[in-house]
Amino acid sequence: MGFPTWYIRFNILFTPCLTSQPVCTECIIAPFTGDNPASVIALSTPRDAIMSLGTSTTFLLSIPPSTKPPKRFTSSHLLAHPTEEGALITMLCYKNGALAREKIRDQYAQSSWDKYNEFVEASPPGNNKTLGFYFPSPEIIPPNVQGEFFYDISDPKSPVSKDTIPDDAHPRAILESQFLSIKTRIQDILPEGTQPLHSLIITGGSSVNQIILQLAADVFGMKVYVATGGQEAAAIGGAQLARYAWWKKRNGGTGTFEEMISVDPETVRLVAEPRPELVKVYEGLVEPYRRCETLVLQNLASH
Repeated sequence: MGFPTWYIRFNILFTPCLTSQPVCTECIIAPFTGDNPASVIALSTPRDAIMSLGTSTTFLLSIPPSTKPPKRFTSSHLLAHPTEEGALITMLCYKNGALAREKIRDQYAQSSWDKYNEFVEASPPGNNKTLGFYFPSPEIIPPNVQGEFFYDISDPKSPVSKDTIPDDAHPRAILESQFLSIKTRIQDILPEGTQPLHSLIITGGSSVNQIILQLAADVFGMKVYVATGGQEAAAIGGAQLARYAWWKKRNGGTGTFEEMISVDPETVRLVAEPRPELVKVYEGLVEPYRRCETLVLQNLASH
């Protein structure tokens, strides 16, 4: 069993002074950060985003310094960026992630990711105007929602019966729904006038599925990357933060984190690029998604 991240971080800075005190002439003391901000600095820079597609889905968004605050962050956590003064990190957490996708795989795609991917590719972007909401467990965003809900965006006044939706439409429907939920909230969070995001780094179990990676590139309109190293991004980020304290001291207290890591090997690899014609399709689904999610909440409130 590996050491916890806090142990690794502590030892990076302090072990020399604790174990060889006669040799240590000075000790650099610097603030550290949590595991999520550490993952951000290990894999990305401001104007990047990280999406972890694990058991749950976590989306970490770096917001560059701005004179204007984020427009809205009531459904997210807002954190200070650990290496760039004035920059922020917002975090969205979803309970229904991989387990919800696996449930759809098992129910409609013979428990096979190959068959699941075939169904995704056979369905058109926008899924023939059908939006599905899949919450097998009570959700965090939107809060406490549970169940399955389906709408035809051509006439979304009332839910569509699940029985009318072909089995092979569900694999694409759940992916589009999960990603559109995040996409709508990015637009709610970013300050007005902020330049568009340019990179999305995907981690977690689904980061090995090329079909899911390509769909993410199309929905978010961003180049998609995966980490080239292991899965210990938080530990690596903590180590880089310790290195940054040492590096700045050597440089008289000047220099940015990006300057320090500019000479490092690439930590991410490009795996998918957005297709402009499909990006346009998903831009057009943002407002219909908002309306249908509101209907889901109204439907639950009336029961």
